[in-house]
Amino acid sequence: GLPRTASIVDVGAGASVLVDDLIAAGYSDITCVDHSPIGLQVAKDRLGDRASDVEWIIADLLAWDPPHAYDIWHDRAVLHFLLEDADVAAYRRALLAGTRTGSWLVLGVFGPEGPQMCAGLPVCRYDDARVDDLLGSEFERTKRAIVDHVRPDGDTQQYLWTLARRSA
Repeated sequence: GLPRTASIVDVGAGASVLVDDLIAAGYSDITCVDHSPIGLQVAKDRLGDRASDVEWIIADLLAWDPPHAYDIWHDRAVLHFLLEDADVAAYRRALLAGTRTGSWLVLGVFGPEGPQMCAGLPVCRYDDARVDDLLGSEFERTKRAIVDHVRPDGDTQQYLWTLARRSA
């Protein structure tokens, strides 16, 4: 229900096709953030001329200072790789700096029955209580869903999806 001019940031965007879908849906204020220039270049190459419609930021999210608050913060690729409390706290600082009252958070993390490793790296599984700790008093969860994502190799990974609105 947001206008097509809503500002959207996809953190950990990499080579994801979300940006393609957002452009196809008519969104015009899209930012993709990732620490890897390689993943972002794959997405840029895939988009061709449409890539110039997107702001591409190469940054370590834990040290990133968002240039402004976004209407939508999307993450399905970063938070569950953060294993240290200090890293989660740095993520939360960036999340709060990159959102404002009324902003939406779309968060996908590995659920309670999710994998213990992904891409050869250990991950953190999340349950509702752990997500609530991240949200704090600044966000109000409006929806949640457990989804079994089927990977290209046929294996599944359980995700816990959260939709939350920044209330303070």
